Amino acid sequence: MIKIVIENDQMITKAKKDGGQYQVQEAWAYTHGPNGPHPHPQRIEVFPLKNNGTLVPYQKGEFALSPESYGVRFGRLDLFARLIPWGQAIEQLKQIIVASKKAA
Repeated sequence: MIKIVIENDQMITKAKKDGGQYQVQEAWAYTHGPNGPHPHPQRIEVFPLKNNGTLVPYQKGEFALSPESYGVRFGRLDLFARLIPWGQAIEQLKQIIVASKKAA
């Protein structure tokens, strides 16, 4: 599981190639490589949530990728980051582990 930390709720406005604009939030991802965890978090950008067309920034805190972040599009794995609170992600993982032990 990738831990994502958001340190503030400020949105950053970026320019599109066609002249439009979009907004992102800065976050820090604690990722793993072939030799284990990377020693430092990596800066990433995530898209804020939308609520009835209004952008709503993620609040300061620790998050993980929601299961809704993953999908298949045109036969390929697709990822569009949707974040859930870290504690909620841990609870979901525990439920999956318990369910897999019962099925075994």
